[in-house]
Amino acid sequence: MGRGLLEVPILRERSKSPSLSFKEMQTMSLQEINLEEEFDVIKTLSEGSFSKVLLVRKNRERLVLKAIHCEVTTAEEFSRELNYNYYLSPHPNIVTSFNVAFLWDNCFVYVQEYAPYGDLSRLVRKGGLPEAQVKSMAQQLMSAIDFIHSFNLVHRAIILENILVYRKDLSLIKLCDFGNMRQMGTLQTKKPCPSRASYEPPEICSLLPQERYNCESSMDVWQTGIVLITCLFGGTPWNCADITDPCFTQYVDWLKRKTLKMPEQFQFFTPRFDRLLKRMLEPKAHKRSKITEISKYLNDDWVQGSHAARRISLERHESNTTSKSGHRQKYYNSKKRSTKSLLAVEAEIDSEESVSERVGKWMDSAHGIACTDVVNRRGSCVQKTSSHESINASNIRARNNEFMSKLTEVGC
Repeated sequence: MGRGLLEVPILRERSKSPSLSFKEMQTMSLQEINLEEEFDVIKTLSEGSFSKVLLVRKNRERLVLKAIHCEVTTAEEFSRELNYNYYLSPHPNIVTSFNVAFLWDNCFVYVQEYAPYGDLSRLVRKGGLPEAQVKSMAQQLMSAIDFIHSFNLVHRAIILENILVYRKDLSLIKLCDFGNMRQMGTLQTKKPCPSRASYEPPEICSLLPQERYNCESSMDVWQTGIVLITCLFGGTPWNCADITDPCFTQYVDWLKRKTLKMPEQFQFFTPRFDRLLKRMLEPKAHKRSKITEISKYLNDDWVQGSHAARRISLERHESNTTSKSGHRQKYYNSKKRSTKSLLAVEAEIDSEESVSERVGKWMDSAHGIACTDVVNRRGSCVQKTSSHESINASNIRARNNEFMSKLTEVGC
């Protein structure tokens, strides 16, 4: 397939064999256009290393153009994202994509509807969102993901930035960005993606770069669980679902009942919601619940405690996470400094006088001794002297000479 020839799906009813629906497509040839002549460009909504999103106006209607750089994607990859988005658009909680694609400024471009309130990450603040809004969002997100899974597809990028908000009270949200979507069971290569590192499940975090893995629906379930925690708590529960992360390790120990101490980021959730999270955030992928598990808990309370308390807890959690991550390096640095200081002191003392000279001076200055214990460092000589009577200067000198002679014998 060349760059100018891309597959665009024909929207139709779902077939009994969804996997065949994406293969039976007609093709269209992309043309390069002058964007300023076709659209009124209002502003750039976002721009990254892979793509940029523009807000434009056409016939008094505001639209969004998603432009993907040709250098970082192939025609096949662009076609896949366009096909998946267009075919799944009929769902009310999946962003609508139009049957329009073209080339512009060395980019593949296709057209989507505009979300007036941006993505969900703009609304989440410290302390989280109201529980009723999160439940509404969760029900819609569950419906969209379940619809995707019914076609044996995996989204693989369920993060706040890919959830668009159409009403400020979250009564209407839509899932977007289908560039990472793949069919279940297909092999994929792990590639670093810092923007969603804290959302990745442990079966992905434990892999090495360029290591391959199978795409499964359980990945979307894990990421959805992280989204729910982030919306209610105001931040992600850990930086990476790996044993190197102390917050994740604490969660696993609590999950396996190795400790009774509940992780701080879970303390403001009710027992029922904790139970849901344990099922969605099960470290073993094959034991993880389905996405529809959320529907069983929508009528239960999810949060306990005030918004201010959750905000303070989040700040303390972030502070502890930072301090724990840097503790090991600080520990070794302090040990290194202590060792250097000790060696410097010993070198300074040894350069001034020998051990035997220091001991002699110390005993010369003594005027009374109740108990003297002298232990040689090499273990060769031990002398213990106890006395309850006063000792004059002559006795001190005699004992000093005797002690110095013994030091000479053992080679000190």
